[in-house]
Amino acid sequence: MVESRGAQTESARRGGHLTQTLLALFTAALVLVGALQFCTLKSQTAVQRGTAQANLAPTFSKENENERYIVSFTNTGTTPARDVRIYKVSGPPGNLSLDSFCSKASEETTALTVHPGASIETHFPMTTPDEEGQPFTMCGWVNYRDVFDESHRSMFCFSLTAREATSEHDYSICPSAEQDY
Repeated sequence: MVESRGAQTESARRGGHLTQTLLALFTAALVLVGALQFCTLKSQTAVQRGTAQANLAPTFSKENENERYIVSFTNTGTTPARDVRIYKVSGPPGNLSLDSFCSKASEETTALTVHPGASIETHFPMTTPDEEGQPFTMCGWVNYRDVFDESHRSMFCFSLTAREATSEHDYSICPSAEQDY
C-alpha cells in the first residue's frame, strides 16, 4: 500500500505541474492578446486624431432689425468642441496697431460645448465707421478643446469702413486675422 501511495503522489505532482504549465501558457496568451489590443487601439487613436477634429470657423453677418453685427462660429469638424470660450473687443483702434488693439479682448462666453454642425454667436452693436477713415474693428478669438483634450484657437478680425458718398459700409477681414493675439 505504501507503493501505491507513492505512485499517487507522483501522479498528483505530474498533474499539478501540467496544470501550472497550462496556466502559465494561458496567462502568456492573455498578455499577448492584451499587447495586440493596446497596439491596435493606439494606431486607431492616431488615425482618429488626424481625421476626427473640431474646427470652429468664423463668419461675419449683419442683422439690421436688431441693429447688430454677428460673428458666428460653426463647428465644421467631426467631433464636439469643448470648453469653448469667446474673447472679443470692438471699436476704432485709434493709434494702436491692430495686434495691440485685438490683444485687449476680454472673455465674453465660458465653458460651452459646440457639437459638429452647430454654431455659436457673439454680437457687436451696429456702429457707423468714422467718415474720416478710422475703421470700426471687431476682433478676438475663440479657445476650445477637442475630444483628445488638445487646445485650439480660431482668430477673427473684421473691419468696417464707410463707402464714399453712400450710407452703406464695406467690411473686410483684417490683414493680421491669422496672427495669434
